[in-house]
Amino acid sequence: MHAPTTIWLVTIGEPLPIENGSRALRTRLLARELAQRGHRVVWWTSRFDHFAKRHHEEPADFVDTGEGYTLGFLDGVGYRRNLSFARQLNHWQIARDFERKARTQDRPAAIVCSFPPIELSAAVARFADRIGAPLIVDVRDLWPDELRSRIPSMLAPAAAPAIAMMERSVSRSFASARSLVGVSRQYLIWAAAKAGRPNDDRDQEIPLGYPDHPGSAAMRAGRFADGEKSEVTFLFSGSFNNSVDLPTFIRAFRSVDRPELRAIICGDGEYSESWRALAAGDRRIEFAGWVDAATIREKAALADVGLVCYKAGSHVALPNKLFEYMSFGLPVLNSIPGEASELVQTADIGWNYAAEDGNQLRSVLADAAADQRLRRQKALNSGRLFENSYSSEMVYRSYADHIDLILKNCLNGAH
Repeated sequence: MHAPTTIWLVTIGEPLPIENGSRALRTRLLARELAQRGHRVVWWTSRFDHFAKRHHEEPADFVDTGEGYTLGFLDGVGYRRNLSFARQLNHWQIARDFERKARTQDRPAAIVCSFPPIELSAAVARFADRIGAPLIVDVRDLWPDELRSRIPSMLAPAAAPAIAMMERSVSRSFASARSLVGVSRQYLIWAAAKAGRPNDDRDQEIPLGYPDHPGSAAMRAGRFADGEKSEVTFLFSGSFNNSVDLPTFIRAFRSVDRPELRAIICGDGEYSESWRALAAGDRRIEFAGWVDAATIREKAALADVGLVCYKAGSHVALPNKLFEYMSFGLPVLNSIPGEASELVQTADIGWNYAAEDGNQLRSVLADAAADQRLRRQKALNSGRLFENSYSSEMVYRSYADHIDLILKNCLNGAH
């Protein structure tokens, strides 16, 4: 292991440890692991909460989390819609704020920067190059590809110059990185192509993983208790964004005339009003809104199947909710092709269906609801896969090992 030193993590759009009941996701889990190894960790993040669409009230620029590391806040305007000029302005502003504040701090020995956003990643890459610190880019989404797919066709020609500028920025940032990390194999290959080089031993595929909370093991084991269960409950947990396809699920669910079926939908976002309207009148569907980590576990204990519902053409590969459901011992209904579909099929942890195919989803829903024995077997497989491959303790120990190796190689002059 490399001697303890200062490491910066740069990530926006994750729940923060200063929020009561917030879930610990990728950066927080990595920060904890690095801090436990004795590293001095600063997590740079946005003061604007992407999910709640409000600014954090903490006035200080740097805050002790009580978990062994520090939060550094970056300032930018708020926004109401995810695809908007205001959000783009926020990204420009926090990138400039990083450049301003980073110059005033002790230099880090290494920087791990989550991607996207594009502008912040570019600012971090320039700073890392300026001070000679190794940069690890953690690729979590495929921008600007994802942005391009969201732009209405009539606006595509006007947006083309901006997209081309983003492409050049991404290529420069990735090419300057000492290491590329992808949350999936597909993302890692994509990132190397943007960097203009093949993947090599500097790069790592490191999945999202999920914490094994107290009680989760008991929840997984409890799914195999003897006796018939009268209700069958489907659970969704996540943001209501442009990639998610809950409307197809809601329509398919409503078309299955079985009173014992239930659906619990946790989350919120810009499509909340229209999706709630689509479910109006069906008392089997519960919209729980944004809930904290403890409440999600309570809802998961009532559930039988987790929903991984994404639109056709989405660039999402292996989303966080897939591992979250595994941690609860839930089999899944999945619409994501490629790596997610392969995982569901080969590990036998659920059912796949074609994205936005309501007829197929209706059939799969009915099949999943009808066979309790099959659900239990897939639940067993899901829980075992989580324990063996995707618990956060295992995943982020591996991630921290990778960072320590990069530091060691840099110290020894290796590239």
